[in-house]
Amino acid sequence: MDFGVEEVEEEFDDDEAMDFGAGEVGEDLRAGNGQSFRLGVVMIPSDAMSSQERSELQGKMRESAGAAKNYEPLDGSEILNRLDEEGMESCITEPLCLAGAGEDAGVDRILMGRLRSTPAGLVLTVDLFDVTNKLFVEYATASGVSGYSAVVDSVDKTVKDVFGIRVERAAPNYADEASTGTVQRVMAYSTAGIAVVALAGGIYFGMDAASLEDEVLAAKVDGGFTISQVSATRKIRDAEDSALTANILYGASAGMAVVSAILFIVEPGSDVAEPDDRRRRRRAGLLEKIDFTPQVGLGRVGMSAGFEF
Repeated sequence: MDFGVEEVEEEFDDDEAMDFGAGEVGEDLRAGNGQSFRLGVVMIPSDAMSSQERSELQGKMRESAGAAKNYEPLDGSEILNRLDEEGMESCITEPLCLAGAGEDAGVDRILMGRLRSTPAGLVLTVDLFDVTNKLFVEYATASGVSGYSAVVDSVDKTVKDVFGIRVERAAPNYADEASTGTVQRVMAYSTAGIAVVALAGGIYFGMDAASLEDEVLAAKVDGGFTISQVSATRKIRDAEDSALTANILYGASAGMAVVSAILFIVEPGSDVAEPDDRRRRRRAGLLEKIDFTPQVGLGRVGMSAGFEF
């Protein structure tokens, strides 16, 4: 069966990671003492992945192995063909058979990946085999992987663990925290400004309603009106509309004032790196100190808020 043309989708049972014998041997052979190695990279077919996925993982392994010093990663299709001829399930665990496949392919070492499915999730194992000395040099495992995409993501770290390549973790970005604080302050001032504008609008429409009402009352003389009934009715309706608009703006102003106060009171980044349950308790404690009271009356709506310090 030619793995360079078609992929094999046979099922293979996987065993645990290979036994390396004496532990101190692995570190010396992995370092290579400055030698240069032709590295055959293979991903063993299994029922845990499709042919296309196997090919993709093999390519990902080869790409990651390129970071290893003194190694020349090569496609392992020829090695897979030989393993298939010899009986892949037994040959991958037999050093003499595996070394023979490597010699026929003209490589010094073999980087062999295996993927198996367990009740706890997928398990990716990567072995480094020395063809000349006919022994396994090193291995690394990623266990409990949730899905194929997660397997792809774990390949780079697992391969680099085999070669002792340290994967640098990204440093914390404190600029993001500062940016968050700046955004919060801008939002606090913005909501405060909106609250003031809404309050001013409410006062304007409230005064307009009062003025219209005064005009209607002033037109009443000796039990009659100096203006027509139609004009009086129009003014009364305009006064009611202005009063309703004023009350709505008062409510909006109160709501914006509450939001602004919260943004000013809560310290930016105060819950960074805290456990989720502690964050929930802190937020719940803050909300418990704020009392919202809706106010509804004839021709008016509003809201009041009280704080406990």
